[in-house]
Amino acid sequence: MTPEEYILSLLDCLKQGKEEKASPCKFPTSAGEWSEWLDCAIGQGVAPLLYYRLKRTETEQAIPGQILLQLQEVYYQNAARNLRLLHELKIILGELNADQIPVVVLKGAFLAASVYRNPALRVMGDLDILAPIAEFQKALEKLYTLGYRRIIPAWQEATYHIVLRAPGYLANLEVHSGFKKITGYHNMPIDELWARAVQQDINGMKAYTFEPEDLLIYLCHHAAIHHLYKMGMQILCDADEIIRKHKNDLDWQKLSARATEWQAHRAVSLTLYLCRQYLNTPIPEAALEQLQLRNIDPEIVRETILQISSIHENTDTLLTTNLIEMLNEKKPTGMLRIFISNLLRPNVSLPVKERDSGYRHFVSFRRLVYFRKYIGTIWQFVRKNPNITLQYKRWEKLQKWLRA
Repeated sequence: MTPEEYILSLLDCLKQGKEEKASPCKFPTSAGEWSEWLDCAIGQGVAPLLYYRLKRTETEQAIPGQILLQLQEVYYQNAARNLRLLHELKIILGELNADQIPVVVLKGAFLAASVYRNPALRVMGDLDILAPIAEFQKALEKLYTLGYRRIIPAWQEATYHIVLRAPGYLANLEVHSGFKKITGYHNMPIDELWARAVQQDINGMKAYTFEPEDLLIYLCHHAAIHHLYKMGMQILCDADEIIRKHKNDLDWQKLSARATEWQAHRAVSLTLYLCRQYLNTPIPEAALEQLQLRNIDPEIVRETILQISSIHENTDTLLTTNLIEMLNEKKPTGMLRIFISNLLRPNVSLPVKERDSGYRHFVSFRRLVYFRKYIGTIWQFVRKNPNITLQYKRWEKLQKWLRA
């Protein structure tokens, strides 16, 4: 089986509400392929959900017993890990609640706790929270009292979040002040998202969440525009679960209008097309027209599946979306503008000076880090490094379509 065939096989097994006459899943035909199929499910972060779905369908009978046992093991390991992560999140939210610091719980932690029917189904990496920029330093100070410390020098960090870790805790904590800005795209409107955020109980503590329309756009924007689907098929499962949970109250016209305004319409359309095509996601007829889901280029769909299937290739970190933008520029002045904007951009999440011994050297160190990062890759691109050129060709086509 090809990498794309593994992805399509897994998506078919994850599909809900398959018609009786639907063609059966395409399964591996050898022990080696079954092992790769399992590795793909684990690497894509869908193994626990896959096990849960298989146990509730006749498809389970087609899975070798040893593969099913390994899926079961991954399921229970993830359940145990998520219980611990959600306990850590409860401690964090409790401390922030005590000082009345509002936060939005982002991505995996929110989805596992509030969207999936069973928190064991969603694999989580880090814990992610978003704090208002006005409360950002106060939130950091509170987290320092819990033992959290920065694990990345300030000059190497992104401009929109810092990464913390506390001794004895299971995962990193990313504290966001905003979201990544991709050159040439509309930035996610933080003020609007906060204005519409809804307070709810998450794991016994108060936190804020984006309203469903904003949440879908944010997740699609993050997966498609920030990462060009190199995060894998998990985004499709997330979007599918959100739509199923909110199918009676989603305002599709509002979602389409906001996605268009934020230059994310094609990111949303492509993601939801894949959901409907491969996961049988219930998207109403009216939404198909508003999101133009019937007009998706089949070649773009194929390229996206290819991207999803290649998330663990060694080329993953060679190119960034901003660097792709730079290489796409036809004029040297355009390349230089993007290069300088990323080299000299300010870090809005700097800590207080007393907590960062390298503060006075921040600017010079940051320039050095970004200079090495970009120049090295550009040099490999000019010299036609096959890994760089292959990834560039893949990303270029998809990025141009998303931007059109």
